[in-house]
This record gives sequence, structure tokens and C-alpha cells, in this order.
Amino acid sequence: MCAVPGLRAWAMLAYAIAFIPATAFTLAAWNRDDRFTRMAIVIFALAVRVPLAVSQPLWSNDAYRYVWDGRLAERGIDPRAVAPIDPALKAEQSSPLWAHIDWRSIPTVYPPLAIALFEATARVDPNGVSGAKILSLAGDLGTVFVLFAGLGRLRLPRGRAALYALHPLVLVSFAQDAHVESIAIAGSCLAIAGHRLTRAPAFAVAVLTKLYPLIFAPLVFADDLLSAGAAFAIVLVAYVPALVRGHPFGSLGNFLGSQQFNDTFFVALGATGSAIVLFGVVAGATFAVQRGAELAVCALVVTVAYLLTTPNALPWYVAIVPPLIVFVREPFARPQRAFTAALLWWSATAALSFGAPWWFPGGSVSDIGVRVVEYGPLLAVGLAFIRPQLRTLGVGLTR
Repeated sequence: MCAVPGLRAWAMLAYAIAFIPATAFTLAAWNRDDRFTRMAIVIFALAVRVPLAVSQPLWSNDAYRYVWDGRLAERGIDPRAVAPIDPALKAEQSSPLWAHIDWRSIPTVYPPLAIALFEATARVDPNGVSGAKILSLAGDLGTVFVLFAGLGRLRLPRGRAALYALHPLVLVSFAQDAHVESIAIAGSCLAIAGHRLTRAPAFAVAVLTKLYPLIFAPLVFADDLLSAGAAFAIVLVAYVPALVRGHPFGSLGNFLGSQQFNDTFFVALGATGSAIVLFGVVAGATFAVQRGAELAVCALVVTVAYLLTTPNALPWYVAIVPPLIVFVREPFARPQRAFTAALLWWSATAALSFGAPWWFPGGSVSDIGVRVVEYGPLLAVGLAFIRPQLRTLGVGLTR
């Protein structure tokens, strides 16, 4: 996974140190809503992203796969139908990208909008990741402005956007490694906290970039079936060409069935059990939204459920947590304080999984220890919440 192995230790040290100024700035800006604070957030966000943006990806080779898929699409080849190792792609295999391509034996898994964006990145830089960096930064910085707009609409201090703008996990995931999740996060946040008129297109952009924002659909459209219909109509129309070709989801099923990374409950529950648990949490969160619960809080609960039940809890997936916290009205008030603290800890320590398999071989004591550090506080908070419910249920059953 790591594109520059020799820099791992130094990069992890820099990552840890970066939390000191990021935390200080965020605490100073959290309750402020003036223009100076917003300008400072934008300026510092740009300043810390520039050196990362002009460097090569460090912890992931995904950006190279984006360009590879884009080159195929530019040639009229569906990257969801052909694996990179296919002999028919011999000419492409001689490109400088080949050395950085992971998962060579499976076709791509990305949705239609992502493929179209990858094609654009390949036109910008067909043999490197400059185009992918521009794409990821566009979504990343776009999220900052989506947070400003959403916070203003919710009448919350826009200085809160600093939590996302300066979060080291966000910086590494998007400015450094150029993950396309930045587009999905921007779309998801706009769908969750934006105006009703933006819900459908924003949600469609998110889902057509990465499929996981589908978990937010019941929550976002709980009281807006018209927008739900419009969003899914956009998604369906975008998928028509892929459906006609017969490979709408590429190798997604094979990938999910054969790859596991930094997973937790999936180990014990398996695919079926995990799906049932996730469905139950989404249903419960949707009911809560309909009863007046905060959409952002419910979105966080669903996000946690998804990441705890997915076979691949990649660090950059956790980057959606900080912007969702920003939208919670009182994230540090009881009873949400412990939950927020656990989420912030998780978003900070998720990057520890970058150390596997070099520092923490799978199944080793160190690997288990890292997962305890990463997930322990979150699971402890969940247990503290569930225990009284189970006790109440037990008393009820004995009567």
C-alpha cells in the first residue's frame, strides 16, 4: 500500500506532532463566527496542503489506479470489465503507472462519476498523479466551504470548520494521498446540512463517486420522498451505460468477499451478520430522525456502524467523521460528550493501521494491540450506552 516505504516512520511522527497546532487552532476557532476566523481557516488550510499536494502519495497507491482507470476509459475500455493484469492491456502495462498499481488481478470498483473524473485526471497527467491530486483537493477544499455554508444554515459557529480543515487524517488522506473520497464527503455533507434543493444532486454526486454514502439515504430523505426520487433517478441514469455493458459494479463483490483490512465486528459477524446489524442501525437511526433527532448525530451513528461492520475500514474512510461532528449542535454536552471524544480519538488513531503489515503483522499481538488502541474507547462508550438498555430489558423479561 505504501508508495514510499522509507518515509513511514518519519511520516507517522510528523502526523502525531501535527495534532498539536491543529488542536490549538481548532479550540481557538471553535466558537467563533467572524470573517477573520473564516479567512484564517482558509489560509492555513491552503498553507498546510501545498507541501503535501506537490509530493508523491505516501501511504496509498490508489491515486495511480485512478489514473490507470482514466487512461482505459479514455481509450474506450471499461475499467470495470478488464483487470490491469489482462494481456490485452500490454501497452498500458509498460507505462510508468504499472509499478504502482495494486489489486492487479481485479477490475476497478468505482461508480460512473468517479470513472469520468478519473478520465479527466488522466488527460491532465497521463503518467503521474497531478490530475488526481487536483481532483482530490477540489473535493477536500470544497468540503471546507460546504461546512461554512452548512454551519451558517444551522446557525452554528463557522469556526468549527477548522476541525476538518486542519485535521491531520484529512490532510494525509486527500492532500497527500489524493483519495477520491473527498468528493463523496463533500457531497454527503451538502446533502446532510445543505438546502433541500441541493439534497438530490449532492447525494447523487456522493453515491456516484463512492457507494458507501447510500447508508445516509434513509436519513437524508426521511421526510423528503420527492428529493429521494430525484436523487435515485440521477443515479440510475448515470448507471445506464454501465448496466448496458453488463459490469455496473466491476469487481466490487469479489473485492468485498476476499479483502479484509483493519476490520472489527466483521471478523465475528461475517458478511450476513454485518449486513443485518448495519440494516438495523440504519432503520433505528431513520426512525430517530423522523422523531426529531439530530440528523448529524444519526449520520455519525450510522457511519460508525458501517465502519465497524465493513471488511475494509481504511483510514481515509474515517475522514468523514470530523465534518459530521462539526454539524452536531452540542457535541461536547452530555450525553454526547463521551461519544464525541471517542470519535475524535478514532479519527486520530485510525492512521495507525497504515503501519500494517510492516510494523503490525496481521493477527500478531501488536496488530491486536493497535486495534484496541484505535477502537477501544469507541467500543467502551458503546458498551456503556448498551448496558443500561440490556439491564432494563432483562428486568422487563423477568417480570
